[in-house]
Amino acid sequence: MEGITALLGVIAAAVGVVTGIFGVFTYFRDSRRRKRIETLEAYKALQVEVFGRLNDWKEQRTVIDAVETADSVGYAELNNSLARIEHFCVGINRGIYDFETFYQMAHGYFDYKLQRLLLPLLDKKLNKYEDSEDFYNNLHKVWDRMKKRSKREL
Repeated sequence: MEGITALLGVIAAAVGVVTGIFGVFTYFRDSRRRKRIETLEAYKALQVEVFGRLNDWKEQRTVIDAVETADSVGYAELNNSLARIEHFCVGINRGIYDFETFYQMAHGYFDYKLQRLLLPLLDKKLNKYEDSEDFYNNLHKVWDRMKKRSKREL
């Protein structure tokens, strides 16, 4: 009888270990999935709230005009958009959002078209104060990561 009890104990322990391993695996898989979903949702919100407006800025000259007249409505719109984009980039850099999911959605737009569009504004804002820190370093880090990532295949 002791042998059967010991065997049942070993089996119960093995089942417990397998269950624990499965639980840990499931936790990490679900965590990755949630992070990807949150990335998709946050990027979709960024598209609706920011990119929809920025896409109306088709000509580079109009952005430069708005930047040169910093008191314009256009400048305020660009400035608010830039702040929202920087906020999203903090999430990418802190690992709140999944970079690879973001990259596959945004490559081509975020790292090329958007960068070209926002560079006059960034230049003005970053050159406004001498010896100041880069207040948009999260955006610059994301652009750098995207540039490095673009050298690998999808």
